[in-house]
Amino acid sequence: MTVDLAKMRQRYEQLQKKQSEGGPTWKPKDGTNVIRLLPPKGVEDSFFLETYYHYNIEEKTALCCPKKMANKPCPICEAVDMLFKTKRTEDKELAMKWRSKQRFFYNILVISDPEHDKDKPQVYISGPQVYEQILAYFADPDWGDLSDPEKGHDIVIERHGEGIETKYMVKVKPKPRPIDKAILEKMSDLNGGVKILSYDELKAKLQGDPITEKQTDNDKVEVAFKESKQVKPQEKPAPAKSSKLPVADEENQDSTQEAEAPGGEPSASSDASV
Repeated sequence: MTVDLAKMRQRYEQLQKKQSEGGPTWKPKDGTNVIRLLPPKGVEDSFFLETYYHYNIEEKTALCCPKKMANKPCPICEAVDMLFKTKRTEDKELAMKWRSKQRFFYNILVISDPEHDKDKPQVYISGPQVYEQILAYFADPDWGDLSDPEKGHDIVIERHGEGIETKYMVKVKPKPRPIDKAILEKMSDLNGGVKILSYDELKAKLQGDPITEKQTDNDKVEVAFKESKQVKPQEKPAPAKSSKLPVADEENQDSTQEAEAPGGEPSASSDASV
């Protein structure tokens, strides 16, 4: 495969000059947000779905990475490797924009936002920092399974700041609260929302018309999730292996390290707003 690097550089320059309208998605608002994680759906054994997406390739949406999700060749990853090898600063910047980003999907109930029905499951998408804070509680025997419909706990996500200065802190409500199990029937099939395009399809999109970048990464993943729910995937992707990328990325940017807060609880993370 040969990728026209000059064309890609031109495409990225054009990308910076345009704007698009971002679609609405649920995301933590500035201040206090209360949610409830819902348990795995069907035969799944995890309350989350780990995914990897490429951004700034397709307008309004993100593209699932076949290399990370299904151990298949990915033309976008190949292009990223080529860009890094040129040693040019502008190529490195473009490669950092196009390399795959880790995202986590959850079925949740939004408890604190009056704009959302408390009894209607929503899909929440986070980066690794929020995920790691949540997982720390699951790993703590004093807390256990926060998603249990009978013994689970509500979760508080504190969000403050803007852009790369945005900070998130995850805490857990001390008292368990049961939820109506009938709600679980309304959960989304998270795996059913993952659509992996073929090598040729991804290559065509990679060398297609330029796009805009006003939408946030999570907005694009949400669009991709909704679109792929309308098309039955040809095959279910293999579980992605956990991987720490050199690029620190939460909703747009993550700090790569996280200090522990007093009392052994996960501390606030530095993320970009979405």
